[in-house]
This record gives sequence, C-alpha cells and structure tokens, in this order.
Amino acid sequence: MRTRRWLAAVAAALLLGLLLRVGVHLQLAASDPTFDEPLMDGVVFLGWAARIAAGDLLGEGAFFFNPLYAYALAPVVAVFGDGALAAARVIQGALGLATVLLVASTTRRLLGRRASAVAAFLAAAWPVMLFLEGIAIGAALGVFVNALALDLLARWRTRPTRARLLGAGAALGFAVLGRPNAILVPLALPPWLARALPPPGRARRAALAAVLLLAGTALPLLPSLARNLAVLGEPVVTTTSMGVNLHLSNNPLAWETGRMDSPVLPFNPFLLEDVSRAAAGAAEGRRLSPTEASSWWTRRALEDCGREPGRAALFLLRKGLYFCGSAEIPSSESFAQARRDSPILRLLSLPLAFGWALPLAAAGAAAVVARRRRALPLVLVVAVYAFGLVVFFPLSHYRAPVLPALLPLAAAGAVALLDLLRGRGRGGLPAPLLLAPLAAGLLLSQGNGLAGAAGVPSLGPFPEPPSWVHANRAQALVERAGRREAAGDGAGREADLLAAEGQARLALAGSPEGDGGRWLVLAAFARIARQRGDLEEELRRLEEALALRPGQAQLLADRGWNLLRRGRREEALRDARAAAEGGGILDPGLRALLEEEGR
Repeated sequence: MRTRRWLAAVAAALLLGLLLRVGVHLQLAASDPTFDEPLMDGVVFLGWAARIAAGDLLGEGAFFFNPLYAYALAPVVAVFGDGALAAARVIQGALGLATVLLVASTTRRLLGRRASAVAAFLAAAWPVMLFLEGIAIGAALGVFVNALALDLLARWRTRPTRARLLGAGAALGFAVLGRPNAILVPLALPPWLARALPPPGRARRAALAAVLLLAGTALPLLPSLARNLAVLGEPVVTTTSMGVNLHLSNNPLAWETGRMDSPVLPFNPFLLEDVSRAAAGAAEGRRLSPTEASSWWTRRALEDCGREPGRAALFLLRKGLYFCGSAEIPSSESFAQARRDSPILRLLSLPLAFGWALPLAAAGAAAVVARRRRALPLVLVVAVYAFGLVVFFPLSHYRAPVLPALLPLAAAGAVALLDLLRGRGRGGLPAPLLLAPLAAGLLLSQGNGLAGAAGVPSLGPFPEPPSWVHANRAQALVERAGRREAAGDGAGREADLLAAEGQARLALAGSPEGDGGRWLVLAAFARIARQRGDLEEELRRLEEALALRPGQAQLLADRGWNLLRRGRREEALRDARAAAEGGGILDPGLRALLEEEGR
C-alpha cells in the first residue's frame, strides 16, 4: 500500500472514529437517566481529583486505587468544576482518536502498511473503547499510554535513540501507575532490545538500552514511591489493594458465583478500603497498616487456594477463558447495558468483539514469532496482561489496555489469512502454521460458552444479570434527589425520585430470588423510601436486604439510622457498633450516638 493511500485510509479511520464517538455519546445521553452522574468508581476518582485540585496533593494514607487517573483528572476538575465529567468525556474521546494514530503508526513500522490500515479502522470503531471513553474510570488513559509506549518502541526499532527508549519506558511507567501488572512489560523486553541491535558491541549496547528503558519506567514511579514514603512511611511503589483484589478473585464464594465476590467484603469502591482493613485488623486483634492489611488478605487468598487447590485451579482456567472471550466483565458500569441502550454499540459489537479478534491475533502472533520478530513487544503486552488478569480478574476496563497490542496482531492475522485465501501467501506463513493458532484462538474465545453448553458450570459464561446496573442508577438518582432538595429544587427532586423508582423496579424485575445481587436492589428501594420519609417501608426493605446479606456493614448503618429516628436507641446502637466495625458509613446521628456511648 503506497504512502498516499495509507494516509487516506488513516484519515478515513479518524473521521469514522469521530462520527461513532459523537453518535454513541448522543444515544447513551438520551437513554440513561444518570448519564450526567458518575457512578461508583467514577465518584471515587472525581472526588479524589477534586481534593487534589483543591490543593491536597499528597492526601492521607496509602494509595488504595491506582493514582494515574485521579492526578490526570485533577486539572480537568480545577478548570471545569461541575462540568468535569463532560469535559473528561471530550478529552477521553480525543485520546481515543490519538490512540488510532498511534496504533496505525506502530503497526506500520512493525507489521506493514496493509495491516496498519486495518488496525486503524479497528481502533477507531472498537465498541468497548467507545463505551469506556465515556465514563470516569481511566481506561481511555490506560489504553493511550500503552499505545504511546508501543509506538515509541516501534520508532526505536526503526531508528534507535536514547530519547525514544527513555520515552517508551516513561510511558510504561505511567501504565504501571494505571495498572500495576504492567511492570512486567519492561522487565520482559531486554531480550528483544538485544536482538534489535547490530552485532558489533551488542551486549554492551543491549545492557545500556535495558538500563535506559528501566530508568524511563522508574521516572513516573519515583514520585509515587516518595509520596507513599512521606505519607505512609513505607516503600510502596503504587497501591496497597493487591491483597484485597487477590482475595476477591480467589475465594470459595468467587469460585461459586464466577465473579469477583467475597463472603466478608463488599465489592464496592466506597467501602472496600475501610472494610478490608477493619476485617483484617479484627482477625489479628490489632490495627493494621495498609501494607499489613494487604499482606493479610494475600495470605488468606493463598490459604483458601491451598485448602481447595482443584477448585482454585479450575477458576484460574475459567478466568483465562474470560480473558479470551467476548464478554466484557463490568466493574462499576456495564458494557452490556450500554449495548442495550445504544444501537451503534449493539451493531458494532457483533463483529468487533474480543472473542473474534483473539483468533486473528493468535494467527498474527504466530506470524510475528516466525517471521516478524521485530513486533514481539505486541505479543509480550498481550501475554503479560493475560497473566495478570487470570490471577486477578479480566474486568472490561482492566482488559482494555491490551487493545493497542491485540488489534495490530489481529490486523496482521487478517491480512495473512486474506493472502492465504487469495493464493498470495508465498512469502507468508505456511497454511498449517497460520490455521492452527487461528483454530486454537477460536476454541479459547468460545471456551466459556462451549463449557456451559456441555454442562460444565464451573467453566461456564460470566453471569451478568441487568439488575445491579439499574440498582446503581437508582442509587445515583436518589443521591441527586437529595442534592436537589438541599438546593430547594422540589420539582427536580420529585422527578429524580420517580426515575429512581422506575430504575429500581427494572432492577427488581431482572433480579430473581436466587440472585446474589438482589440485596443491592432492595437497598435501592430502602434509599428511595428514606428520601420520601417512609420509615416503615425503609425498614422493611433493609430487613429483606439483610436477610440476603447478613452483617453487610452499610445495610446495618442504614438500619441503625432508621431505628434511631424511630426512638429504638439500644437497637440503633447495636447496629452502629457492628457497622463501624465493618467499615460502614455512619450518618451523623449514629456517630454522635457512638461518641456519647464511648463517654
């Protein structure tokens, strides 16, 4: 493909990407009543960014969530204030278009212009990225820094310079601040660096190249390390949440439900840090530091796996199939729901899904290993993220950073397969070496579905009832109704409560009796009743929720506040104590009750 035609193809991909982003934005805005409200992780990151923007640069305690996105978002919050979410969406869309250019550039240098044009269109139209760029979760930034790192490595491979290698390392360092498992990428690259250099003085130059790459990686990590040393007094490079995440992904309840789940911890970003530290401290009989708590949860996960190694290994296999499959596993917001809300996403996700790209990427990786080893960093990135997410969990925004490597490989596989079908594969891979990885990738990508159809539930598809999506929306609408009431906007408050009731009814309809997330739906109904001042209905819903999730700290905190308002002081005090021990967020009245009891 000549340069002019290649430039025209990339320009067309950019225009397509722009149109698709605008279209998806408009469709989701029209269908989601909480579109202007951040949910779950988005609330955490926007609140954190607001504190940084207000001057609290260091904060308190260890980093529990990955810090890259919050610090990148802080200037947006400082400039746009209440409009930060809308501004972030525009910026993230621009990062998505920049990623298209980076993917095209990387693929051209490593795999050729034809594959580059295909990769550009894949990156422009990839539906999961169109979705993730619209939420405050940091996935678009993570994808961009990985794409930048790969492009700089590809440029270094074409013309080695120290600046490019340092820049690639720095981009990988930022990727580590977004997803700590990315640290394995620069550690795995030195053999490739050595192979890329000419023989005279190769060993010395390769050692220098490895030092430059790792030094570049360290540059963004040093401020995080220094901050944690200053605030925490311990040498933590990024976060202290690894142990908790390891437990959530490797315990008997997770093995049973097929999700990140725990019998003792809420999968809730508002509560997880405090509850996990409180539970670990209670087990040890003393207050634990963040790193001690993380180590405690790591030991618990390893002990659970040691007690039932067969189930643990089977779940690792299931998570491996999750990584390879088309299901986009949600954390705080659901791609499956966005696909229901947006016809564009629904149409694009039929052909453009991870499970369909993986077989082509496997064929492309075979070609790389056999004939185009200059493109090995693409294979390494996919392998490193696959390993990390099998140990933890391939949530959709955790898996997204692999796309700048996966899509070029898929494009190369598609070009090689097309050449084979057209009889133009003389310089390419022999048919068996191309078709075998293609078939293996296809089998892996459909593994969960095939296992489920064969009656092997322990390896079956990811269960995602729509109930929790509507429950989260109902909670967000109730919180907005409270803010409108405080602002004297009675009409707006009533509209939000009606919308919340509608979302809660949808959640209840999609939540069968045996659904483990049904308690979230009942909690949403309780919050609506609280806003309406119906104490009887609130208590009834809280009791139903606690019957499904006994001891859940936030439910106990809410019931304690209900009981206190009804004059049942001793019962309220009992719930307040249990909620405080579990890390629940107490209303001021309950906190005052505990303080009074303490005196």
